Formats: sequence, structure tokens, C-alpha cells
Amino acid sequence: MSEEEKPKKRRGRPRRDGSKSGNQREEIATAAIQLFSRQGYAQTTLSEIARAAGLDQSSVYYWFSGKDDILRHLVELNRSSLCVASLVGSLPYDKPAQLYTVLHEDTLMLCNLPFDFYVLEEAGRDQPDSFKRLFDDIEALRVQVAGIIEEGIDEGSFISCDAAAQAALALAMDEGAQHRFHRANMTAGEGFTLSAHEVADASASATVARLLAHGDIASVR
Repeated sequence: MSEEEKPKKRRGRPRRDGSKSGNQREEIATAAIQLFSRQGYAQTTLSEIARAAGLDQSSVYYWFSGKDDILRHLVELNRSSLCVASLVGSLPYDKPAQLYTVLHEDTLMLCNLPFDFYVLEEAGRDQPDSFKRLFDDIEALRVQVAGIIEEGIDEGSFISCDAAAQAALALAMDEGAQHRFHRANMTAGEGFTLSAHEVADASASATVARLLAHGDIASVR
């Protein structure tokens, strides 16, 4: 492929102060979710989002068509673990490995968000109508995880337990783990030095190990 044929990489617009920035799309998303959480989705304007991200409003339009588009982007960032759960949960075998895979992906996805998931959830709790799809996805993931656990109980891989309650607990552990991860990255002296992959492994392993009827987590990873 010649130089002329190679697709050009999209570059961000300059900041209002003329300085260079990193991933402007993520910076806009992070600024938006912080404003949504603090003052509400309906009350937040695109110009406020641009100002919080240190950009001109035209630069925001370079990445997003409007405030609704930013919200759709935020929700999409939170969907990969649901996609994985829908895929692997339909398979008929190895429920411990399936549960580990889904929970690992969930925690890894949350750790790799450009913001703490708790901030997104808090914004959604205050404006449930605007964030309906987010909570629909969260509930769908809980149902998928509960289904994997229930099938694992039926096949004898997991101990007898309340699958729905264990699914809710597992996802809460994922969220707590990502919160500590994000906080450590924002605050000096937190003493939390694990990588996103290590956090994901620890959270997923803790849940699967607690539910295993026989064997150990080493055989699942």
C-alpha cells in the first residue's frame, strides 16, 4: 500500500490554551460524566463539557454530534462484559471457566474506563430516564451471570447457593475492585500497585473459588 493509500489517523483538535492533549474523546467523556454526576444530565450543556475538557465547543463536535452522542458513548463503554457473557453463557460446558471469563472481562473493562464506574452509576441514579439503557445492560449482565452460576450448580461444578444473590455479589466485587484501581491511579500513596489485568484476575478468581464444588481456581484460569 502506498503512502497515499494509507488511511490517515484522526487527530484531535488543539486545546483552548494551545497545549497538546492525549485522547480527546476520552477526556470529553470523562469531563461529561463528572458534570452529569454533579449537576445532572439535563442541566449540563455542551459548552460546559467543552470548557471542563479544556477544549473549544467546535472540538467537541469533532468527536461527538452532541450531548446525546456522548451519553451513548458512555453506555457503549460499559457493554463489553455483557457481550462476552451473552457469547460464552450460551455454551454448554465448563461453567467455572465461563464465569471466570465473564467476571475477568467485567473488571478489566471497568478498570480500563477513563473514569470510575461509580461516577457513571451515580449520574444514572439521579437521572434514570436518561441512563435507562445503562441500567438495562447492568441487569442483563446480572441475569447472564446468574444463569451461568445456576447451570454450574445443576451440573455439580458449583456449590448449592442462591445464584441471583451470588451474581449480584460478584458484580459488586468487580465494581469495588475497579473503584480502588481508579482511586489508586488518581491518588498518591494509595499503596495499590496491581495492574488492571491483575485486579481482574483477583476479583474473578475470588468469586469462582468461593463457588467451586471441587477442584481449585488454578484449574479454571
